Order: sequence, then structure tokens, then C-alpha cells
Amino acid sequence: MDNITVDRETLKALGADTRIAILKQLNKRRMTQAELASELGMAAPSVKEHLERLEQAKLVEQKDEGRKWKYFELTSKGAGIVQPSNAKIWFLLAISFLAFAASTFQVYGQLFAAPVAQALPQLMRTAVESAPAIGASAGAASDASVQTAQIAPQAAASALHLPLPEIAIMLVALLLVGACIGILVKKE
Repeated sequence: MDNITVDRETLKALGADTRIAILKQLNKRRMTQAELASELGMAAPSVKEHLERLEQAKLVEQKDEGRKWKYFELTSKGAGIVQPSNAKIWFLLAISFLAFAASTFQVYGQLFAAPVAQALPQLMRTAVESAPAIGASAGAASDASVQTAQIAPQAAASALHLPLPEIAIMLVALLLVGACIGILVKKE
């Protein structure tokens, strides 16, 4: 990653909104002075003054290819100022994805695995207590199974609670993942 040194001349050059607009236009593609004037809705002599200031700060350079018109394009210093590094966005995307995965795993564990593990002992105890004694009638056995079937959902529901902090983390992480992907797609 290249470090950009911003000196006094660069700060002066970036002091005008018009010069920043010129840098943004040149970030799209190289342009002539007339194209820049047309894009920005300005007079060509005004654009020329701004381009000279940007050239002095070494943010823009003029390319003379032996033709009637001359193109202006960003220098590496100018591109470094206009284009933020993708490394920060990729890092944020990776961290957001990891947070999303961890919170999803946590929510899954709290919603499914933990309630079942907590409800099982109570279900087993209820089943043993309500089991008919040996030799009991078939009617008593069916009554016990009906009672067990009614208690099982109640036990599972009482053990189930929504992990709101983890769900909130999961949603925020998902939004960050989406935003990072959107930024990366927009840049290309």
C-alpha cells in the first residue's frame, strides 16, 4: 500500500471544490480541457487555471501525444487521494462476515440445540413418571402417552428464548457485509 504525502501545495490545490470535481472526473478516465469544461459546465480558461494548479501539486499530468489536443490524467498521487484503498473495505467485509457467522452459530445453538438439551431431562422424567405399571390396561397406557405428548411442547417452549443481542449482531453484520459488497461492486 503506497503512502500519500500531502504537503502544503497539495492542500492548497485541494482547497477548491472545482479542483476536487476535476480530480473526480479524471478518476473516471483521462480527458481534455474542453471535455472537462463541458462536464463541469465551466469556461475552458477557468478549467485551465484549475488544471495548472493541480499540475503544480503533482496531482494531474498533461499527456502530449503529438496531436492537436492534450489529455490530462491523474498521477499516482492524485489517484491515491481520489481512490480510497480497497484493503480497508476488504478487511471490514471479512470482519463483518466472521461476526455474522459467529452470531448465526450462536443463535442456532440457543434456538435449537440448547432448548432440546434442556427439555430432554424433563421429558424423560415425565415419561418415566407417567408410564403405566406393568400389567396396566391399554387405556391407561394411551392416557399416559397423551399426557407426555402434551407436556413435551410445553417443556420445549419454556426452555426456548430468543437471543436478541445475538440476533441484533447478526443483522448489523449482515448489513455491513451487504454495504461492503455494494461498495466493491460500485468501484468496478
